[in-house]
Amino acid sequence: MFPAFIPNVKDSLYLFNDAGVHHSCLAKHPLGSKVSAFLETMIFKTRPKNRFCDIGGNIIDLPENYLFTNLLTSDEKDTLYSFNFMNIDIRNLSKWKDRKNFIDAIEKFEEEKEWEEIGGFNYLEYVLKKLKSPL
Repeated sequence: MFPAFIPNVKDSLYLFNDAGVHHSCLAKHPLGSKVSAFLETMIFKTRPKNRFCDIGGNIIDLPENYLFTNLLTSDEKDTLYSFNFMNIDIRNLSKWKDRKNFIDAIEKFEEEKEWEEIGGFNYLEYVLKKLKSPL
């Protein structure tokens, strides 16, 4: 079983989002090892004991200060790729050198229509709003 950790319908790995897959089928699928590696990273990074801020290095102990980025894109060539699976303490955003780069990457991704959410919640817009919010 894969959790719902791929919020972009247009991503090539979306077919695994919130889906059950036979182990033997996953092993044979051309994207099986890639999605499995992403899943391992996501599970590791979201464990409470591993919630160290990727900006400041501090443990994020309060839920209201915690922002986690899911798999934003599986395309290694996209600028947004480097921002996958980040643990962010929102109190550290003001001192983050890559904040503007992350915002720009999201906006470019949206402009190029590379993102499509399912349902009424736009996860990428949520992340963008958090990044742009005054601190």
